Amino acid sequence: MTALNRSGIASVWVAGLMVLAATPAMAGIASVAGLTAVRAYEATYSINDGTGTFAAGDTRLTTQINPLTAANRDFGAYPGDENYDIFYSDALGNLQANGSFLTIEGNCNVPYGCFNVTGVSIFRGASEEFANVVTHVVYGRPGSFVAGSHVNAVDGNPYTWTNLGDTIGMGSNARMSLTVGFASVPAGGVPEPESWALMIAGFALVGAALRRRALVWRATTA
Repeated sequence: MTALNRSGIASVWVAGLMVLAATPAMAGIASVAGLTAVRAYEATYSINDGTGTFAAGDTRLTTQINPLTAANRDFGAYPGDENYDIFYSDALGNLQANGSFLTIEGNCNVPYGCFNVTGVSIFRGASEEFANVVTHVVYGRPGSFVAGSHVNAVDGNPYTWTNLGDTIGMGSNARMSLTVGFASVPAGGVPEPESWALMIAGFALVGAALRRRALVWRATTA
C-alpha cells in the first residue's frame, strides 16, 4: 500500500470518527427555542392563579430545595404550611438541569387536601403550551388525597385540579410530587442546532476524504 493510499484511508477514518462524535446532543426544556417562561397554576386561593411563574434561565428551575419550608420554597399558598419546589427533571422526577420534564414537589402541614395544581405550561413568547402527560406522581399521607386526581393537571381543564393530600406526620423530608411532560419536548429531548451543524460538517469531511482516496487510487493504478 502506498503512502498516498494510507493517507486517504486515514482521512476517511478520522472524518468517520467526527461523524460518530457529532451525534446530535439532545436538549431539554431549558433549551427549547424561544422559551421565555415556565408556569405552574395552583388553585388554593383562586382558580388558575399562576402563582408559580418563572422566567427562562431562572436558577430555581435547576435547583432542588431541601429543606422545603415557608422561608425556602419556589412558591406556595398557605404561609408556612404548603410549600412547592419546581425544577427540570427526568421522567421519574429526578433533578436534571437539561431534562425534558418538569417536576413539582411539595409538602403540606394542614389537613385540607393540598397540592392543587390545575395545569403546568411553558411559554414561547406569548404562545403557551400546557403539559399533556403525567409521567410520575407521589401522593401524600394515606387518607388525605383523592386517588387518580393527578390526571387533572394535564386534562386541559383549568377548573379541575390535583389533590395529592398532605404530609402531616410523615417527617420533614416527605414530599408529594408531580412530573409532567410536553408534546413538543420528546422524552429523549430535542436536538441542539449546533450539534446538527457539527454532524453535517463531519459528513462533508467523509465525502471529501472518499473523493480524495478515489483520486489517489486512480493515480496509482493508471
